Amino acid sequence: MTSEAKPLIDKCRDALDAYFTQYPNPNLQASCMGALFKFLKDNPELNGNLNGWMGGLVYAVDNDGIISPCGVRGMLNADFEKAWGVTMGTIRKRSWAIRMVLKWTDILSSNR
Repeated sequence: MTSEAKPLIDKCRDALDAYFTQYPNPNLQASCMGALFKFLKDNPELNGNLNGWMGGLVYAVDNDGIISPCGVRGMLNADFEKAWGVTMGTIRKRSWAIRMVLKWTDILSSNR
């Protein structure tokens, strides 16, 4: 099966799995997977670069409950950009969109 024919959820999981293979964090990974399913339920299509969305998801989940997010814990923004191949501006924009859709009620409480 080509990458084009894969369902969106599988592409997203592959991208997250690749990231967490390089930067292991089992708690954050589990929280991201839960948030991914909830987000895609309301947004079955993602316009733009998938890595921007997945970087935004990790950024949003890691900053859950933080009013002014400023990065992913334990990682420089430059390294986070490099890991996803997109700019922090894109990551922050996608993170904000994800946060608005999920509304962060208590979705990610296990991450803290």
